[in-house]
Amino acid sequence: LTANQSVDDITISGGTLAQVAKNLTVGGDVTITSGSITRTSGTFAGGVVTADGTTLTLSSNPTFSGAFTASYSGIVLSGATFNGTATITKTGTSDDAGAGGNAFNSTTTITNNGSSGYLGMGWSSADTFSGDVTFTNTSTGTTYVARLVGAVFNGNIIVNNTSTGTINFGYTWATPSTVASNKTISVGGSGFSGGTLDLTQMVYNNTATLTLELTGTAILSSSKGTIFAGNVNFTAPGIKLYNTTFNGTATITKNGASSDILDGADVFNSTAIITNSGTGYLLIAGAETYNGNVTFVKSGSGAIYSGWGAYTDTFAGDLTVTNTVGTVTFGSYGTIAGFSKATGTQVLTTNGSTIPKLTHSGAGTLQLASTLTVNNTLTNSAGTFDLNGQTLV
Repeated sequence: LTANQSVDDITISGGTLAQVAKNLTVGGDVTITSGSITRTSGTFAGGVVTADGTTLTLSSNPTFSGAFTASYSGIVLSGATFNGTATITKTGTSDDAGAGGNAFNSTTTITNNGSSGYLGMGWSSADTFSGDVTFTNTSTGTTYVARLVGAVFNGNIIVNNTSTGTINFGYTWATPSTVASNKTISVGGSGFSGGTLDLTQMVYNNTATLTLELTGTAILSSSKGTIFAGNVNFTAPGIKLYNTTFNGTATITKNGASSDILDGADVFNSTAIITNSGTGYLLIAGAETYNGNVTFVKSGSGAIYSGWGAYTDTFAGDLTVTNTVGTVTFGSYGTIAGFSKATGTQVLTTNGSTIPKLTHSGAGTLQLASTLTVNNTLTNSAGTFDLNGQTLV
């Protein structure tokens, strides 16, 4: 550019645009698919856009008035504002870390389809999505959404994964991402058949039932302080949970061949139904809190382990085992099953499963509905332990 320029639309698909300290203002659509953009101190649509033929970098608060389309080997998003639709595709293998602070004010589509490498967002500032956003992974790499700082989702979230990579919402114990109370998360038309959907450090405020069904070899993971306000219905070949709070009914089904460890410290504040219909095991490490009734359903050949290590699982409601294949293994390596209902009756139905260590410390009644086998210790320190005509072994 030899002078400051204002244009309606611009497409860069090859060659080099040299700004040389001149400013470029685009009132309409911007499309960048190839080529280079060099600058000294000029601005592009109010901020800075550079491209070296490998990585497209948006920084210093560029604003795009119309539709924005970028398909580039590497994409770094830092402080940009998209007032029109944004369609952003990473095609290469680099690891790209965007600082965040982006505002997506319309419908957004973000795709990682490089053969490897991550597409990272939210390294230091929160991204805000005011319209619906679709995240698609066709890569073995990871799409980090809200890597270190939580994002704000005021629109719906749609996810697709047809490869072995991960779509990760939050990575560390950082500021949580929030989803508006009238918005949801869903699987898109391409499906989620591989890799991992990782919902970390997310506050999901919608009280309507959240249904997520993953297929193939995909894993559904939730951890590090994630909170679901309403009922959830999760089905996936692999399930991993850690430090997640479920305030509504939680229906969680593992149906695949992977062997999955739930690291524990989850809180179920209503009814929980946990099913393993797959061939791999489902191991729930311990320190779980079940404040409502819980049912373990073992309908496949894969094992269910409830408790693993020197923890206490707390049961404040009924505990029921429904097993069409084998039994559920409780209390491996010292985990205690602790029953603590303060008033009323909680019912224990084990259907042949053994509980090595059981304590009843609630002031209410623990009532058996089937034969109970305890092969280590049983302690009743408060309330009533009611055999109810059943056998205690």
